[in-house]
Amino acid sequence: MGDFFLRQERARRNTKRLVLMFALAVILIIAAVDTLVLFTFGTGLGPEEQRSTLYASTLITAAVIGLGSLFKIVSLRRGGRAVAESLGAVPVDPSTSDGRRRRLLNVVEEMAIASGTSVPAVYVLEEEEGINAFAAGYTPSDAAVAVTRGALERLNRDELQGVIAHEFSHIVNGDMRLNIRLMGLLAGILAIATIGRILVEGTLRSSRSNRRGGGGVLLIVVFGAMLWLIGSIGLLFGRLIKAGVSRQREYLADASAVQYTRQPIGILGALLKSAGAPQQARISRIEGEQVSHMLFGDGFGLRGLFATHPPLEARIRAIDPTFRPERIREVVSHLAAVQGPWDEQPALGFAEQKATTPAEAETALGTVSAERIGERVGRVDALALAQARILLARIPLPIREATRQPERAGPLLAAMILRRSDPAARPRREEALARELGVAEEEMSRIEEAVALLHPLQHLPVVALALGSLSRLPASRTQALIATLERLIHADERVELFEYCLARLAVRELSERLAPQQSQPFGTARLGERKEAVATLLAVLAAHGHDTPALARQAFQAGASIALGSHAIPFQTPSDWASDLDRALPALDDLRPEAKETLLEALSATVAHDGRLALAEAELLRTVAQLLHMPLPPLLTPSEA
Repeated sequence: MGDFFLRQERARRNTKRLVLMFALAVILIIAAVDTLVLFTFGTGLGPEEQRSTLYASTLITAAVIGLGSLFKIVSLRRGGRAVAESLGAVPVDPSTSDGRRRRLLNVVEEMAIASGTSVPAVYVLEEEEGINAFAAGYTPSDAAVAVTRGALERLNRDELQGVIAHEFSHIVNGDMRLNIRLMGLLAGILAIATIGRILVEGTLRSSRSNRRGGGGVLLIVVFGAMLWLIGSIGLLFGRLIKAGVSRQREYLADASAVQYTRQPIGILGALLKSAGAPQQARISRIEGEQVSHMLFGDGFGLRGLFATHPPLEARIRAIDPTFRPERIREVVSHLAAVQGPWDEQPALGFAEQKATTPAEAETALGTVSAERIGERVGRVDALALAQARILLARIPLPIREATRQPERAGPLLAAMILRRSDPAARPRREEALARELGVAEEEMSRIEEAVALLHPLQHLPVVALALGSLSRLPASRTQALIATLERLIHADERVELFEYCLARLAVRELSERLAPQQSQPFGTARLGERKEAVATLLAVLAAHGHDTPALARQAFQAGASIALGSHAIPFQTPSDWASDLDRALPALDDLRPEAKETLLEALSATVAHDGRLALAEAELLRTVAQLLHMPLPPLLTPSEA
């Protein structure tokens, strides 16, 4: 199984294990509260009354924990942006002229295009001087990446890229949803301790103001103190669970950052600068402890079993086993003597990196192995980053400017779908679209003319950039845009498969951003349970990618033999392929990770059954894979773009 699918399966198992561990912690807390209630209030009661008291205590305690968790999760229903804004992070304007923020946006965009994921919302924790960062969200569609002002001002581009690559590992590997669930579960347990504290403080304050004491007051104070203690102990166990889960994922994210950038010096430099910075990796906001397990570095100085991150020396040695521990002190001492901005000074000296040229980055259009494509899912390497830089650098300026403005990004997406519609009907549809999207007809025409200049390999990056900008739209306008794109999908029988998939991708991403908590990243279905949907998707790809029914049938059989084996369904040319895909894609998105890996091999075999992966086939494959939450990096490089 490929790394991506193994990690997805591991994340799915970890989620179940985490829920079980927290369920056990909740049961123990309920048992402790029941015991406290019984000894405090039930000693003089009969057996029946004691039983009723325990029932009531159990229900109330479970309700408090459940409602506390639910309240926290609902407060984070907007996903990554809600987490970032709860810590006071400020969004970075995509059109910013500030050099450091522009560099941050460029690094994030490159990493998103290279990994085949959405461009996340980008934030800066303006009041934090330590060097740190985090990624948050339910899915890649609603993800947010935040860096501290200290990281922005002290890391050079390579070091910043290492930190962002670390965070993208959490995005791609499905860690973020688990992180938000951890925040919710801990909030529920914290509610018990909070109620105990309120009882103690409120009772003592009331007794002092009324100058009354007595046994009743003492009983309530003791009960509240014990409740506070039980909740605090439960919270400690919850944090132990959180820390254990987090430490192992940090090693994996560090390793992925090296794999992504092919330059360990970047993340090594970031780790060393975090050790030498005046505030190190510290986060000053108290509520920031809730996200301690999400951070790039140890933001709160937690130690031992409660440490959410491995020791700095252990992380560095895991990246570079030859690194001597005393070098940490040498680098910290060197940084302390640096005059001027730190972001112009690398933490470690290193040789000039040889830039990858377009010719070196170009992938051959020859034989493409289905297994090799499957191995690239969720992976970023030097080639993918070079491809992303080329794709971004060659996007026409009018398109680039449109992706940075939410008011123009929506019309841009519509124009990418509209461009292949019936030429005779296009002026009328342009007029209707301009009115519907709130732009001038001349502006709509200019955007359409600019779209015609795009190289086919730039369509997915442009969609990713536009969606990143559209995340700033209010919900009502996002819903209106979704409705417009839905109408465009089915308004013209001449819409091509690639345009259909682009539109579907845009609609899916926008919908997930509106309700990210409803998305389920890990399916449970097996291929045999979705064989009709598998056959539909393979048949549509085969029919659209081949000139004759005979060739389409052969391509279909090549994929069906991998996905369905002896249970393969006979090939049938889809009569209403768009409606068929509307039903098939959600069903296939519910597949479990190993089933998706097999499906991707089947899709690859279908589109490239002749042993070659043409440009149009490569981009169609990437779009379909992304629709099924299987992010594929660029497979080809546009040397002509």
